[in-house]
This record gives sequence, structure tokens and C-alpha cells, in this order.
Amino acid sequence: MKKLTSVLFWIWENSDKLSKWAQIITFLFAGLWAYSRFNEAERPALEFRASTDSSLQLDYTGKLRTDSIAFNGRFPKIVEKI
Repeated sequence: MKKLTSVLFWIWENSDKLSKWAQIITFLFAGLWAYSRFNEAERPALEFRASTDSSLQLDYTGKLRTDSIAFNGRFPKIVEKI
């Protein structure tokens, strides 16, 4: 982080005032553009589209050979969007 701040300070000291403000405005527009592209292209792929349902049942009789554990799992809402 220290190196980044020193690089930014060097850029700030070695450029003229108009160029500085042009760079700031350009970076703001570039950030907004990148955010809008993310919202349109990448964000829908990260949305939650599935649900799960599970249960665990334990039948304990006290004898090692007759005890049982049952796990039931379902995935009722797996939807694929294109």
C-alpha cells in the first residue's frame, strides 16, 4: 500500500493541473462504466437460483448393530437461466 501511495504521489507531483483533473474524471467514468458492465453481464450469474431441503433421522436402539442414521436431501429448485 505504501508503494501505491508513493506512485500516486509521484504522478500527482509530476503532472500539470489540467491533466490531473482530466485523469480524475477519466477514472471516475471508467469506474462507472466497469460497474455498469458488471451489473449487465456478471451479476445475473451470481444470483441465488437453488434451494435445498434435508433431514437427518437417527434410530437409536442401544445396540450397535441395529442403530441407523438416515439422511434425506432434495434439491427442488435448481433452475438454469441462459
